[in-house]
Amino acid sequence: MTSSSAFSSSSSSTSVSTSSAYHSYKVRLAIDVIKEHFGPLVSEVAALLLRSDSLTLPEIYKYFRQHAREASFSSASTSTIEPIDDPYIVRNCLLLLRRHNILIIDYKPYFSMEDTTEEKMKERDKQSKTLHYSIDLDMTLNRLRFPRVLLLVQTVVGMLGYCLMEQL
Repeated sequence: MTSSSAFSSSSSSTSVSTSSAYHSYKVRLAIDVIKEHFGPLVSEVAALLLRSDSLTLPEIYKYFRQHAREASFSSASTSTIEPIDDPYIVRNCLLLLRRHNILIIDYKPYFSMEDTTEEKMKERDKQSKTLHYSIDLDMTLNRLRFPRVLLLVQTVVGMLGYCLMEQL
């Protein structure tokens, strides 16, 4: 009996590591899909959001500002694209991802529970609600199915339906 229990515990740890490896492959595939569909700048922003749980807009700007400084100081940059140092570029990348339903925007309260007085809680609740940005991994990977959907629409509905779906 001890050998079977030892086997079951080792198999469960293997499934956890396999699951995390599977997730990392999905993340890499999603980054490649976004790079193919939207270009390298948008994929840089998406890669940051995919590798973190969720970030606020100031955290995203801070990361790219710091990354741009580091890239400008190092003479042998390994990056294939120019560093993103303009907040308008980051904003436009986020807008593009949102337009295609890839970006998830959550409205989360951001406060600590240290001060529990009712006045302090109301004041913090008004001032500290922030938007958190993340990427919908499943919606990103669903973009790989678009050619099959277009082919199905073309065969069922016709060329007019195909043109309409292609524009959506």
